[in-house]
Amino acid sequence: MRAFGICGLAFCAALSATSVHAGKEAVDGVGPIFIPPGIPDGGGVTIDTPGVAAATRILDATSQFCAALKDDTYVVDCLAERMRAAANAMPRTGEMAQARSYLQQAADDLEATVQTYRDTARPRVNARMANRPEMSTQRPLAPVRPEALEAAKSRALTILEETETVLLRAADQSAERALAFQQVAAAVGSNKVLLRS
Repeated sequence: MRAFGICGLAFCAALSATSVHAGKEAVDGVGPIFIPPGIPDGGGVTIDTPGVAAATRILDATSQFCAALKDDTYVVDCLAERMRAAANAMPRTGEMAQARSYLQQAADDLEATVQTYRDTARPRVNARMANRPEMSTQRPLAPVRPEALEAAKSRALTILEETETVLLRAADQSAERALAFQQVAAAVGSNKVLLRS
């Protein structure tokens, strides 16, 4: 069993996390750069469109990364941060720019949800793999109030469902675009389990 280190300003604690098995390698999560081998990228179909494979791998690994945090009150913002990382992996122009904008909107909405229910008495923290410090969230995560966690998760679930729907509806042009949008939608939808647990 490995541990995530979650560190705030002057505050640092090791969080126990269940290892995630990716192929033969056990990992605790994924940071903005590293993608563990063996994590599916949308049914095993490779999309050549720049950024799509990277974004879907980030999204496919998000539930494993965020679920490994011992403190569940950081989960919604962890999801928001990973959604933003996936959006940033997508191209700003071309056919996939629209998919990028949908992921950005989802990240905006998830961050707004966290702000609505934020626990201001507790610090923002960074999540990282204890043995791989370069694998970390790109910004500190904010917790929601424990008594508001279910409401925050419910809102986050709605955001994911809406994002998945708009991506599928937009998959109506070229065959490559359709497949890419469907793959991104499936990767977004794979994180709903994180909010139902």
